[in-house]
Amino acid sequence: MTPSFSIKIRGYDKREVDEYLNTLRGEYADACMFLQEKIQTMESSVQNGDDITRAIIYVQSLVKKTEEETQAQANKLIGDAQAQANKTIGEAQAQAQQITTEALEQTGQLIRDARNQADQILKEAGRLAERVADEAHAYLEQKVKEAHERAFIITSKAKADADNILGNADRELDNIKSKIRHVYGSPTFQRSGY
Repeated sequence: MTPSFSIKIRGYDKREVDEYLNTLRGEYADACMFLQEKIQTMESSVQNGDDITRAIIYVQSLVKKTEEETQAQANKLIGDAQAQANKTIGEAQAQAQQITTEALEQTGQLIRDARNQADQILKEAGRLAERVADEAHAYLEQKVKEAHERAFIITSKAKADADNILGNADRELDNIKSKIRHVYGSPTFQRSGY
């Protein structure tokens, strides 16, 4: 989106600048909502260690993409404001010295305000991205911990079941050996011809 601001005698049209900044805020809110939806989607699909790793990588790429897009929008806004300010300065120089001086002062203030607002938007986006990444990381760490705990419980139960089955098999084997000894009367239960 390329802003187009009307030029007033004393600088830009404040209403148009405010509308443009509100538009940027709306786009920023949409990007935040998109990230939240992606995180919720990832939370519902995380099932094992590979999914967790992919989810972390995906969240990190979304955070980076959002930071880059926000930075690009901020840079474009600053560049557009700077270009508009230069045009205003050029036109103002053809007029009386007093009008030129006022235009320069107001243009400088607009640039500072635009930079301050762009910096604020960028800082807020960075904080949000960092918070989302931290929350996603903490959530995924908890899921990994829970998965390890479940795996330990399952492994322990399987080992106990296997030990129980082996113990039963050993007892059954001893029982069979005892019956064979009893039937054939030999401790080694070997018969000729076998």
